Amino acid sequence: MESDEATQLKERLQAALTISDLTRSMDQPVRRIRDRLSYVIDLMSQTDRPEKAGAYLLVASAGQPRYWFELVGTRECVVGRHETADLEINSSAVSRRHCTVSRDESGWLLEDAGSRNGTFVNNQRVEEKYLCDGDLIQVVKEEMIFAEIPGELEH
Repeated sequence: MESDEATQLKERLQAALTISDLTRSMDQPVRRIRDRLSYVIDLMSQTDRPEKAGAYLLVASAGQPRYWFELVGTRECVVGRHETADLEINSSAVSRRHCTVSRDESGWLLEDAGSRNGTFVNNQRVEEKYLCDGDLIQVVKEEMIFAEIPGELEH
């Protein structure tokens, strides 16, 4: 039979281990977020941002920025491998109509179009998500960073 002191010590040690486990389990997601932000900042620093105000996707491949794609008004932008896609990605792993980005009263909405390999935002598979400045979008191996450039919009 354990003494009261031994039981209390055992309970305190168990509580300390639980707190330690929680701290460790929180450390990994924080590290992933920090690494993603560092990656986004690094990619964006390798290219000049557009001067014109608006919403853009910085299209990157293999960790190298390729070009800025302007999202226009409320028109839906189709991302996919089909030649009629607004943002064409030449890969058999990308669906013909992989995902769309469009603007509504709440902001810029990314929607997966039923793609077989999924659309990811900040390493999370999504069906739909309102985008925030700096979000990292992944369509198979292609990456796009959503950026809103502040200023006066041209009409």
